[in-house]
Amino acid sequence: MGFERSGIDERPAARAVSDFVRSEHVEVSIDPDAVVAELADAAWFFDDLFGDWGTVTTRILYRRCREMGIKVVLVGEGSDELFGGFPVFVYTPGGPLPLRLFLLYRRYAGRRYGRQFWAFQRTMRGHLAETGGDWFQAVRLVETRSTTM
Repeated sequence: MGFERSGIDERPAARAVSDFVRSEHVEVSIDPDAVVAELADAAWFFDDLFGDWGTVTTRILYRRCREMGIKVVLVGEGSDELFGGFPVFVYTPGGPLPLRLFLLYRRYAGRRYGRQFWAFQRTMRGHLAETGGDWFQAVRLVETRSTTM
């Protein structure tokens, strides 16, 4: 999926991966006007405030795929959590463990300090014990197992 009139286009990289693994590759280009037209329907379906605007364009993508007769679409959802694609994976604060956990928690919680910190601290301590103190793997477990962060 690519976006018309955008300076960022990941389609060449996706095409290269598809060529490498010899998979069938179909590109869909989405115009900004199509996104604007989709907003009213998306608002009705989601019926709540949230910050994931990618769902609007994903609805357009799935509709276009259905129009082309494509019944299965593989997307990269979850890959950042599994393979460490978020900045939080490379963020390793120094200092004593309680301070490090608080600083990491702030990266997740933004300005909502404290509300979930104790639960987060317990979870991270458990993951650190499970991974032998491997910070990267512990954060990966938070990303793939937690529902509150």
